[in-house]
Parts: sequence; structure tokens; C-alpha cells
Amino acid sequence: MKPRKIKAAVLVSEKFTVSDKGVLIGNKVYTADLILIPSKFAPCEIVPLYGYSYGAIPVAHKVGGLSDNVKDFDPATGEGTGFVFEEYSSEALEEAIQRALDLRRDYRGVWDTLVVRNMELDFSWQKPAQEYLALFKQLRQEKQRVSSPTQARN
Repeated sequence: MKPRKIKAAVLVSEKFTVSDKGVLIGNKVYTADLILIPSKFAPCEIVPLYGYSYGAIPVAHKVGGLSDNVKDFDPATGEGTGFVFEEYSSEALEEAIQRALDLRRDYRGVWDTLVVRNMELDFSWQKPAQEYLALFKQLRQEKQRVSSPTQARN
């Protein structure tokens, strides 16, 4: 069997530098198809969120915050946001990368749909803030309703 050839530009960094505006400095995620995140520990991992913004699909170890932010893509259902590996090993990482490359090569329409869907994900505080505001208004109305009869007796 003849080995397959792929073209790849690889950037290896021990950490990403993020500005106070959430912009990656120095590491060009926006030029990548994949973003590799083989972290051994990840208490609160936001790197995939930047990848989503720029259309870079994450390949990530299922650990810490990465477990919350990257869901393994299932070609049968179209659900998921990236490619996850559970065992912390080079073989598991390689297998996840290969799954991603196979999808990109063999099912380009599915790949493109995944990229666009990820780019449309909303991780802003807009929706949660609106939900909190609605909850606070509801609680205030309930408090006023409950306290009104007491005030009327005084």
C-alpha cells in the first residue's frame, strides 16, 4: 500500500497568547483547517472557541474544559464540533487526526457544513445575559406579588 500524501503547515506552540479583546496574537489559527489541542491538562480551555471562530476544526484530548467545548463529530448524525481522542497517546492523537483528514478529503460537503456550523456558534454573553435579565424580572414580579398583600394590611 502506497502512503498517502498530504500538504500541511504545522505550528507548534506551548501556549497561545490571547489579548484582552480575545484575539490570538502570533498564532495564526485563521489559516488552519485543523487546530490540534493534545493537552494533558485543561481546566478551562478556550482555544477551540477561537478555532471555531476562524473555521479551524479542533482535534482535542478529552480532558477538563476540552470535554465541555469539543464534542466528537459523528458522520452518521452530523453532530459534534471536532475530533476527540480519549487515551492520552500519540496513536490516539494520530487516529483522531486521520478521521478528520479522511472526512475533509472524502466528504468535503460534510466537512464544509461542519466548518460553517462551528463558525456560527455563539459563545457570547448576549443570550445568557438576556436569560438572567428575564429571570431577575420574573423574581422581582413574584416578590412584589407576594409582598403586596402584606403591605396592604399595614
